[in-house]
Amino acid sequence: MKSYWYQKIFLFLAVLLTGCSGGRNRYTVQGRFNDCKSPYIYLITSNRVFDSVAVTDGSFSFTGKARIPVLAYISDVRTVGASDQECMIVLEPGSLTVQKADDTVGYTVKGSYSNDKLDEMAHNRVKMDEQEWDSYVFQDAMNQNDNMYGLVCISEFADRFDPGIFGKFLHTFKRPVRKTEFWKQLDESNRAKLAVSVGDSYKDFSQPDTAGVMVSAIDVIENSGNKYVLIDFWASWCGPCMMEVPFLKRALAKYSDKGFQILGVSIDNDRDAWIKAINKYKMDWLQTIDLHGWMNSAAIKYGVYGIPSNFLIDCSTGRIIATGLRQKKLEKELSKLLDSNH
Repeated sequence: MKSYWYQKIFLFLAVLLTGCSGGRNRYTVQGRFNDCKSPYIYLITSNRVFDSVAVTDGSFSFTGKARIPVLAYISDVRTVGASDQECMIVLEPGSLTVQKADDTVGYTVKGSYSNDKLDEMAHNRVKMDEQEWDSYVFQDAMNQNDNMYGLVCISEFADRFDPGIFGKFLHTFKRPVRKTEFWKQLDESNRAKLAVSVGDSYKDFSQPDTAGVMVSAIDVIENSGNKYVLIDFWASWCGPCMMEVPFLKRALAKYSDKGFQILGVSIDNDRDAWIKAINKYKMDWLQTIDLHGWMNSAAIKYGVYGIPSNFLIDCSTGRIIATGLRQKKLEKELSKLLDSNH
């Protein structure tokens, strides 16, 4: 008799605790994409699909549990960045709603703290110049070190801060955030960067160019006509990468005769999209790809997790002399190195 009632009490408590835990950690996601390319919608994280649902007239709904927040993407194709019907989402407890913001911002998510802040962030991005944006994002990163929104903010600087400094910022985040897959990826990438920091030797790699011919970094850097080579990581689907193109073209036009060259490395895994972007934006410099996406062999060697990302190599020494030369910073650095009046 005693054993029977112990069993009943145990089962009751098990059900109660399971129910409470499920309620605390459960999320629901509801939304609608205007022009789906697939009968399914995918939840993607760490470049893998971990859930999918059928679409009904563009509408979809996910449910699941997230004891630890997960940074993911919702898309109507299986590859991040390959569709306009896509948005970033933090999977954390709550009722989350995917909504179309406008043509500039695209789709955003609301319904939890981190997602609401990311929605606000997306709208602010189109209103601010580069300096205002950097200040805004950095301040939020420093003040939001207990949630995923703050981690997304600090990731904006992953390829612009010295790895030693960036690592210190990463470790200011609270323990629950440090348990997330996204934090671990940033930390792993940053550790790799410590081996390719300013002052370190460049890492050689070989990948096919647009004609399918294998090209090695060493071939470009040890070419007698080159004094400085910028290894530039980008992708056809990366909006900020495309914004860098005019600055790259201007720097190359001004300094190629003085020994400056660019070696492009694409994170794409779609060759047609890669070629189309090169032709559309007239990116007339050496371009390479291995079609492995974020697992690109060169990106792994250089610890590249976010793009655009670049490394300026001094060909005479084979050493990295600058990183993160975005927009006007590239031309300013080249002016110091190659203009006779400096």
